[in-house]
Amino acid sequence: MQWCVGETDLSRTARFVKKGEDMASVAADVDLVSLVAAEMAAGVERAVDCWMAQVEHALTDTQLTTLGRLNAVREILANYKTLTGKTHLQGRNQ
Repeated sequence: MQWCVGETDLSRTARFVKKGEDMASVAADVDLVSLVAAEMAAGVERAVDCWMAQVEHALTDTQLTTLGRLNAVREILANYKTLTGKTHLQGRNQ
């Protein structure tokens, strides 16, 4: 059974009960993990949206030539690599 962020089930928390620990604290731990996971997912989504908005703007800028649009996208990619410290991005076929 797969669990999604935000889903809760008391039977799930029961599996995490340790000796001497009550259900309320275990449920709170699971809720904290779910909350942190949800915040991380939201942060990733915001970051992807930001990068995609930059790419979209570069591709639709009518003041740029076709070559200018391509160079603008290359600049966004180079900036991404610089900020993340990546020199090579793994493709979908790798």
